[in-house]
Amino acid sequence: MKIENIPVSQLRSPEWNANRMDDGMRRHLASSVKRFGMVQPLAVRKLPDGTYEILSGSQRLRELKAAGAETAPCVVVDLDDTEAKLLSQAMNSIHGEDDLALRAELFREVLERKSSQEVTELLPGTKESFEALANLGSQDLSSHLQDWNGARKRNPKQYLVRLTEEQLETVQRAVDLINRAQNIDTDNPRGDAIFELARLYLDQEE
Repeated sequence: MKIENIPVSQLRSPEWNANRMDDGMRRHLASSVKRFGMVQPLAVRKLPDGTYEILSGSQRLRELKAAGAETAPCVVVDLDDTEAKLLSQAMNSIHGEDDLALRAELFREVLERKSSQEVTELLPGTKESFEALANLGSQDLSSHLQDWNGARKRNPKQYLVRLTEEQLETVQRAVDLINRAQNIDTDNPRGDAIFELARLYLDQEE
C-alpha cells in the first residue's frame, strides 16, 4: 500500500468524526509525536474538490499542525460515504487486549532503562500504576492487583457528555445537592457526585 506525503493544508477532519480525546490523552499524543514523529500514517480519501477527508488520524493531524509540519504521511483509499464512515469506526473501535504478564515484562524492561516521568509523558497512567505493573510476579497476584487497581484509581478517566442548557442546569443542581449531603471533599467533586448518583440509582434497581 502506497504512502503519500500530503500537505496538511489539503487535509480536513469530517464533521461526522465521532472520535474525541481529552486533554490528558492529547498531551500524551503530543509527546509521542514530538518524540517519535509520525510513525502511523493517516487514512484519507480524496474528495471532488481536491482536498482529502481524514478517516483515521484527526487527532494526530492536529498535533502535526501544532508542531509546524507542512505534510503528513497518508494512505489514500477510494471509498464512498458509507464505506468511509464504516472504515473510520472500525479503525477507531477495534483494539486488542493486552496479555497482563507480557505487559508486565515489557514495563519491567522499559523502567530499567527509562524514568517513570518519561513513561508517564507518553502513556496514560501514573508512576505508581506502571511500577505496580512492572512488579507483577514479585508479590502474590491478589496483592499485586490490589496495588495496581489502587494506583489506577488515582488517574481517573474523563467522561465527556453533551447536555442542553436545561439538562446541564438539572445535573448541576443534583451534583451540588449530593456534594452538600454527602460532604464530598475530594479533588474531583463533580465526578464523585455523579458516581454517587449512579450508585444510588443502581442500588434502587437492585
